[in-house]
Parts: sequence; structure tokens; C-alpha cells
Amino acid sequence: MASNTINSSPSFMEPIRSAVVIPGVLLLLILIFWYLLKKLWYERRYKTITAHTTIDLDMSIKYVLNIAIDVTRLHEMLKFKFIMQEEIVNDDLNSLRKTIYVEMDALKWRGFPPKIALQYDEETAFLLQATFYLNRSKTRLSSQEVFKMFIEDLALAKVVTADQSKEIVLKNSSALQEAAQAVAQK
Repeated sequence: MASNTINSSPSFMEPIRSAVVIPGVLLLLILIFWYLLKKLWYERRYKTITAHTTIDLDMSIKYVLNIAIDVTRLHEMLKFKFIMQEEIVNDDLNSLRKTIYVEMDALKWRGFPPKIALQYDEETAFLLQATFYLNRSKTRLSSQEVFKMFIEDLALAKVVTADQSKEIVLKNSSALQEAAQAVAQK
């Protein structure tokens, strides 16, 4: 009499079958599989596709301010900034200083922080120009918001008075509205 018995020796799949039967393990294995697939294939593929198409929308905004400032307070404020470059031009009439610094607080600037260039006269204590260099593809702020935050920083550091800061912001917003109306009329 021949017996039709299958070899009952344990196979290598037995531990896997017993582990998969436990609730949640199969789901965990599937999630690990998709995570590895994403890391090994999808992210590499996405980076190669977008490597040549990412465009940084750089924008520079220049404001001619001509406002009276407290130079010692400005120097104190600049001590806490990451200064990239500083130029001093002395002649017979005035002493111009151009300071370029990078803001570091990404939360405050809601994305990539701007680079700011200040040109001021130390002899007459006037801030002549402020230029903002923004990466528009990595920040969520408009040019008006950046300017307003900069003026607020100056007021908080007491480089300008609170009344001056309000006046500067109002003057800037009215000038922008007039420019927008002129463009709309054309």
C-alpha cells in the first residue's frame, strides 16, 4: 500500500506565514515596501526630471529712503546680523557705508530669508537706500511685506522712531498704489 503523504518537514516559509497572520504585520510590511520603493526609485527619478527645470526667481527691490537714523543703534542692530560685505567710501563731504547682510530667521521671513544691502551716511546719519534680494520661488512674502518687516526691525532696534516707521510705511504704500493706478490706466 502506497501512501500519498506529502513531506511534512518544515519549510522556510513557515515563519513568514506565522508572522504575516499577526494583525498589522502585513500592513507594516506593505508600508515598508512602498517607502523603500519611493526612496530607491521615485525620488531619484523625480530629482533627475526636475534638476534642469527648477528656476530660482530672484528679485531685487531697491528703495530710496533718505531718512534720519541713529547710526549707533544701526551698528548695534548689525552686530546680530550675518554681514557678508561692507564697503566704506570716504570723501571730503560725506562718509558712505554700504553693508550687505543676510537675514537668518526662516520662520520670520516665511521661507528663504532675504539678503539686504543698506547704504547710509555716517556723518549726516541718514539711511539713503535699502535693497532687498529675494528668492521668489522660496519665500511667501510680497515686496510690501518684506519692506514693512524691515522697517519694523528698524523701529524695534530704535534705529528710527515709531512715528518715522509709520510714516515710511504709509508713504511707501501710497507710492505703490499710485504706480499700480498708473499701470492700470495705460
